[in-house]
Amino acid sequence: MTMEALTLYAIKSSITLALLYLPYALMLRKETFFRLNRAMLLAIVAVSLVVPCINVPGPLPSQHVGELISNVVMLPTLVVGAEAEAVAKPQINWVVLIYIIGMLACLMWKLVGLVRLMRFIPRGCLWTDKVDGATIYCHVGQVSPFSWMRSVVIGSSLPASPRGEEIILAHELAHVRMRHSWDTLA
Repeated sequence: MTMEALTLYAIKSSITLALLYLPYALMLRKETFFRLNRAMLLAIVAVSLVVPCINVPGPLPSQHVGELISNVVMLPTLVVGAEAEAVAKPQINWVVLIYIIGMLACLMWKLVGLVRLMRFIPRGCLWTDKVDGATIYCHVGQVSPFSWMRSVVIGSSLPASPRGEEIILAHELAHVRMRHSWDTLA
């Protein structure tokens, strides 16, 4: 795959993603149909990855779009005609370079957060227990309850209601059963 084709694919994919996500964000984001929202978001990502691969005849043939993008992002091109032997010197494609740097920075940010989370879960624990295939970690003090993969973290100072701990634990175990941690990885 040439750099021109990759750039064209990325632009088409980004436009498709924006066009599909915008109506979702405006109309469905605050709805409580969690399974529908999850399915919609996964479908939006899948469609935005597939649609750019489909060639639809339009007012501009693909080669003209490629040339247009090549001129906009200054991709190196071969000189045709009398100067056929001369090849443009490879240039740094700043758009692609900035994109790759941004992508690596985001990946590093996610990895650092994931490592910090994985180190936090077992550290400072009062007790652990196994419930429905998940490990419950009880931390000292005011820790907001959360779940990550097959782990549930709760604080030792839970609400004073008679069933407070039960309700919170059932809620977090539902997150574990529905594999919501995978949704946050994206």
